[in-house]
Amino acid sequence: MPKKGAIIFWGLTRGLEHTINNLRTHLFDVLTENDVEYDIFIHTWYFEGEYSNKRHGVKPVKLDFAEYKLLNAKYVILEDQDKVQKEFDLQEYRSKGDFFANGFQSSDFYILSLISQKRIVSKFEEVKDEYDFVIFQRPDILYEKKFNIDYLELQESTIDGAYAVQITP
Repeated sequence: MPKKGAIIFWGLTRGLEHTINNLRTHLFDVLTENDVEYDIFIHTWYFEGEYSNKRHGVKPVKLDFAEYKLLNAKYVILEDQDKVQKEFDLQEYRSKGDFFANGFQSSDFYILSLISQKRIVSKFEEVKDEYDFVIFQRPDILYEKKFNIDYLELQESTIDGAYAVQITP
């Protein structure tokens, strides 16, 4: 059984206050009860103004950008989303049209999600030799049942011998 793992979170933590107890009960506590150590990594954003999501019907709301602290992460990257959007030039990725017909909001959110993943995985790569496995986890997921600890016995991946486990409740 692997003894130390990394749990990598990325993206906005919107709603983490509603999922944190579920994550504790269904993932973190299961690891602890099985003597598996873990460190949490997170990349998340802050920005001016309110968050809305046209595709999912989320009306403008002010987010708590300190919500990530509920995870007690060992490694945190908190980045200005407005600045990254300006520097990254999302316009370049709009040549195939606005599939969701929402002013490219869904496309932009997807690209920002990939940027977030890349940034925190780059941080993990600096210390990956300290870990036996990796769990990629969204902060806005609710588990219906406890994490199956047997997942950690999966065959080694091609990622430099690290275990790669993606959690899909």
